[in-house]
Amino acid sequence: MYQFLKDQLRPGEKVLWQGHPADIRLLDPVFRPKNLTVWIFAALFFAASVWYAGFYAPAAGVSTAFAVAVALFGFALGGCIAATPFLSRRNLEQNICYCITTERMIAYRRKDGKLRIQSRDFLDFTEASVEPLRSGKANLYLGPKTLTARLELLNELLPPREEDRMFPLTFTSILDIEGACACLPDYIRIDGVAPAAPSVRAA
Repeated sequence: MYQFLKDQLRPGEKVLWQGHPADIRLLDPVFRPKNLTVWIFAALFFAASVWYAGFYAPAAGVSTAFAVAVALFGFALGGCIAATPFLSRRNLEQNICYCITTERMIAYRRKDGKLRIQSRDFLDFTEASVEPLRSGKANLYLGPKTLTARLELLNELLPPREEDRMFPLTFTSILDIEGACACLPDYIRIDGVAPAAPSVRAA
């Protein structure tokens, strides 16, 4: 375990499990609705650019140079929007790590020498949910599996805020879902996975 993570642990807190996002498939049914919405939005920019440069500008007498500049801007903006899911996936797989301790679930990012942490205490929750993916991996939610939580699966890890402590925390596309669930306290009900034997779940 990295020293910088050890420095963030509370007195007596121990790490039970570690993992990270892997093999995120953007067209998995779980991720598809949001990504398709992004790509459709990008396609509208491409179509609007073609329409403006090829049809509207000539009919309105707009100069060719200006029409081309507007079209190129539209294409560039549409390209940036279309690339967002791919960049989000790369960021998660390369920079985000997860761990489960005796007291909480932690997601953290260490990049450019800076550490960013989001964590949720087990005592603030009574439920967790497992969401299987076609890749054989799964998403793990601490707290209810809300629409907002699902939409944030591929988002950047944001700086912690005090009000976040009651919102769900999600581990995206993890491989060892059974091992992760086995580390959750036995008072947390887990939906979407076969219950572990009492001796396996964390006390």
